[in-house]
Amino acid sequence: MVAENSAVYNFTKFCRKWEKKHMHQYTLLLRAFLTEQIKNRRKALHLTQETMAEKLRISPRSYISLERGKSGCSAATLMFFLLILSNEEILNLCAAFRRQVDEEDAHEVA
Repeated sequence: MVAENSAVYNFTKFCRKWEKKHMHQYTLLLRAFLTEQIKNRRKALHLTQETMAEKLRISPRSYISLERGKSGCSAATLMFFLLILSNEEILNLCAAFRRQVDEEDAHEVA
């Protein structure tokens, strides 16, 4: 019974470590992806950083930090960004991120 509990403990520990490592990789990928998408959208709409910050309901300072990649966006900021997009643009955004994840996965396997 002790050996069985030890094996379960070790397996659980391994799973947590693996998940933490891999999820961190995808968190960084998503952060960079969203930063680029938000910045590109602002430029496409010919908005100032201050105006984009208003649309995202964050301070201009927070927006500048987001655009420079010094911070990520919160769930609320992401939702306000999605509200700026059309349904088709949201689907395209998801498809573009899926391609990046697929590329990352393929690169990891190789």
